[in-house]
Amino acid sequence: MKSKRKPIYWIILFLLPGIIFPGEKKLTIETAVQAALANNERAAAANERVKVSDALSMKARSFFLPNISASGTYTRRPYEVERNIGDQTAVIQSLNAKSGTLSASMTLFNSRSLPLLGQARYANRAEKSSSLDSKRALSYEVCNAYLVTLSMEQLVKAAQQRFDLAGKNLEDSKARFEAQLVSVNDVTRTE
Repeated sequence: MKSKRKPIYWIILFLLPGIIFPGEKKLTIETAVQAALANNERAAAANERVKVSDALSMKARSFFLPNISASGTYTRRPYEVERNIGDQTAVIQSLNAKSGTLSASMTLFNSRSLPLLGQARYANRAEKSSSLDSKRALSYEVCNAYLVTLSMEQLVKAAQQRFDLAGKNLEDSKARFEAQLVSVNDVTRTE
């Protein structure tokens, strides 16, 4: 579990300076989460899985639509065939022959398509919920990394303050020793 979280911390620490806006604005937790949801591969993969699930649901609905097929042919003959009937000339076969067909069919009832449609709808809902859960977990990890980074900043500030205070205490102890108010042991203890 710790190995999964460490890359997020490093990503936040490396991206932190690049995400901060110019003009000395600080990175907020909301912008960190938005940046992670927009740029993280897990969020993008979750969105793509939802698109696939939507397509499978549409495919399952297509069982209830009619099937339409159209076809056409064109034939070019080397010569025309004409016949004389009485005093009129009739063309039996022309140079260009065209034909086309259009057919539509629809299955009135197919018992296996109803469960498939239900399965596709429930799978779509489940994938959308899974996608939201994945994004929520990513947001939680980003928030956790953000708070850890803030606490590390506060820890560094507190350590710097303790170091400065210790330096002031050392100066005070040395000044008291020079004034012969305290012994060398007090200076040593402070050091």
